[in-house]
Amino acid sequence: MAGLAYWLGGTATLLSALFGLALATVFFVVGLAALRLVLASALSMQMIGALAVYAAQVLVLFALLDVLASVTGLQGRPFALGALVGVIAWQTGQVFVLMRRRTLVYSGPMPGETSVTDTTQDAAPTSRPAEKLLHGGAR
Repeated sequence: MAGLAYWLGGTATLLSALFGLALATVFFVVGLAALRLVLASALSMQMIGALAVYAAQVLVLFALLDVLASVTGLQGRPFALGALVGVIAWQTGQVFVLMRRRTLVYSGPMPGETSVTDTTQDAAPTSRPAEKLLHGGAR
């Protein structure tokens, strides 16, 4: 992207595109850090905290775009394209990581299964290898 921006419009275009990319990156990194703090709080506060982080990000972004509109030397289209590249790269990275990350969503028994702590199961020893390892060998 940097080479294309420089080739199409020179140094000013390159700097505008890189500034858009940097702004998008900072925007997402700060949002992620704020969300990590919110998610470390009490469970009852997580949703409202996440919505507050999102609202703050939107308000700051609108204020920043208003300020950036008056900056001389900043080219709008390369800036927007640089920010778009940053947004797409960030979102693609998040999708890639979340698809490969194993996160426990539900820890109870699935419908139709018995729970691990169910006392109605028979207490006879089992011959499954994993169970033998859990219980310290064969009984």
